[in-house]
Amino acid sequence: MRRPRAVFAALAALAALACNPDDVVHRIGWFSTMRHQRSIKPYARPMPPVPGTVPVSGGEVMPSLTTADRLVNARTRTSESINRGRFLYETYCLVCHGESGRGDGPISSAAGGPYFGVRSLVNDTIARRSDGYVYAVVVNGQMMGRGLMPVYGDKVRGDDRWDLVNYVGGGGGGGGGGGGAGGGSRSELVQKARRFPARAFVTWGALLTLLGAVAFLSILTAGRQARAWQAWHVNFMFWTGLAQGLVVFAATQKLAKGHWSGLLIRFAEAAAAFLIVSLALYVGLFLGRFSIFSWLHEPRPDIGVWLTTKFFFVRNGLIYVALAWLSWRFVRHDMAPDLEELADGRPAERLAGRDKIAREAAILIVGYAFGYSLLAFDLMMSLAHKWVSNLFGAFYFMGSFLAALMALAVIAIAVRRRMGLASLISSKQLHDLGKLSFGFTVFWAYLMWAQYLVIWYGNLPEETYFIFYRLIGPWKPIGVAVFLMVFVIPFVGLLGVKPKQHPPTFLLFALVSLTGIWLERYLEIVPSINGGAGPALGLPELGVTALFGGLFLLSLGWFAARYPMVSPRLAADTLEREHH
Repeated sequence: MRRPRAVFAALAALAALACNPDDVVHRIGWFSTMRHQRSIKPYARPMPPVPGTVPVSGGEVMPSLTTADRLVNARTRTSESINRGRFLYETYCLVCHGESGRGDGPISSAAGGPYFGVRSLVNDTIARRSDGYVYAVVVNGQMMGRGLMPVYGDKVRGDDRWDLVNYVGGGGGGGGGGGGAGGGSRSELVQKARRFPARAFVTWGALLTLLGAVAFLSILTAGRQARAWQAWHVNFMFWTGLAQGLVVFAATQKLAKGHWSGLLIRFAEAAAAFLIVSLALYVGLFLGRFSIFSWLHEPRPDIGVWLTTKFFFVRNGLIYVALAWLSWRFVRHDMAPDLEELADGRPAERLAGRDKIAREAAILIVGYAFGYSLLAFDLMMSLAHKWVSNLFGAFYFMGSFLAALMALAVIAIAVRRRMGLASLISSKQLHDLGKLSFGFTVFWAYLMWAQYLVIWYGNLPEETYFIFYRLIGPWKPIGVAVFLMVFVIPFVGLLGVKPKQHPPTFLLFALVSLTGIWLERYLEIVPSINGGAGPALGLPELGVTALFGGLFLLSLGWFAARYPMVSPRLAADTLEREHH
């Protein structure tokens, strides 16, 4: 009898273990699980306290319509407070009020959701409300206004409430509403966007282009074709790289979410117009190819068809076309909200088209790095017979980016008074641009040293001749000047804070750096193709430089006559953050 009883006991225990414990114990109050306890779900209204009672831990007086306006904001509108408020807004408010605060959040009826009556935070009625009123709505929305908003006082506590008020009241929730510093000057920014001195740029550009064209044609007819086309190649590589670097700078600001450059970014994007002109200038390299590319006289069968005329020019031409197209597409998308604002007068949202613009920026930056590395290898490194440096491509496109930063400083300082931006392009923004210029000056020296050290340590004749030929003999003064003007002088000059913030000194060091980078292009190209002669800087070089510089100014003037040279939405964002 004992054995059957043991078997039945084991089967009973096994059956009990096989059952879902919840199905067994939830019927018995003694064994009720935590999962089945009575709880308050998120955003559900808890049981109200018994009237006349106070919690043991103390209670707060709930604001009402009659007391809200007497509340004083306990938090200053600093960038820290606004950033914290943005986080809270995106956590609790965005789902109803939307990213720009226009009442078009995902669950609102404006966006196809189930909830009606979600208010916009960017209308005049909200703008007239006090900070205390907004605070009261956050804490106890049921007692304020229409009573449709849930209570958030139990979710947003302490100083977080005032941080949320600072973000909403400072224009953060309004996106393009332009609160804070940007709100009062938004209409002024729209007017300043049209005040770029386009006519002066066109006049000076046309004059320089005419003088440069006359000088270039006179050199060609005088029988000095080789020197004329060599100067053409130097300037083509300098000005095209500078223009592309300016547009890429704008793209980097989009990816890095750089808000400090809102007043400067359109100056950089305007260089996209010159990239279209550079496609026509590229034809000059083909016309003067026998004076530029030595491999046409000394074929390189060891590398197959890579350096053959048709494949060479078609390949590099397609790279320029692709990058010009990517640049224009990026600039067009970034300008679209501003063009709409200037057309209909309605402020554009600060984040309008952000995802699309960032995607275009990423594609452009990657294309720039790969494309200009190949262009450096083909159009510059191939001129030196059998000289190879894997770092040369990066050295060229980063040097062009440095030139773009210095050119941006020159343009901004030159036009800020004419456009009425002298008080808006502040010392803080010049300091930021100066720090960036200083950093890439140091990076240029790092890349130069990294390239030089490997060649010096390897001590291979086919590598060392390129370097030593430019550091000894007649080319030594140019090599020393490049090192001083691109690195030493800007490094020492921009090391302190005051030279970056003071426009005249910043302008001086930017011009020195640009001159040094032009000489760098001259040093990289001409010694490889002038038949062993020394440097010669005269009318051919100055004339062709004037021609390209004039076309660059003409391009900026053409762009400025058709598009706003200040982005009101980005400039308002910059000024608002700067004042906070």
